[in-house]
Amino acid sequence: MSILHGDYRLDNLLFDEQDTVTAILDWEMATLGEPLTDLALLVAYRKLTAELNVGPDSNNVANAPAFWPQSSSSNGTRAEWSKRAVHGFHLGLAYFKLITIIEGIHYRNVQIQAQELRLKT
Repeated sequence: MSILHGDYRLDNLLFDEQDTVTAILDWEMATLGEPLTDLALLVAYRKLTAELNVGPDSNNVANAPAFWPQSSSSNGTRAEWSKRAVHGFHLGLAYFKLITIIEGIHYRNVQIQAQELRLKT
């Protein structure tokens, strides 16, 4: 059991000139839980970036110097600096969290569009 950030991603981190994390921002979603949950969220973002086939010439976060390399094996996916692997359970929770967030954004957009349509008539 440890403190979890809850929204651990690159745009919530500050880095120095040597690409070392110097601060972690936006702790409003922090809670107690399994530390692999935060790592799984980072892995999910990385896997989604790879799935989208973002080219090396674009703003692909996976090509950023501070974005850690990862490896995959039968033991799960892990960050090279981590001694622990992220298995299907934690990764499944991370994807579920991302899907929930995306659905919430979509719902709000639909509501705004419906409201704008009502105002026009």
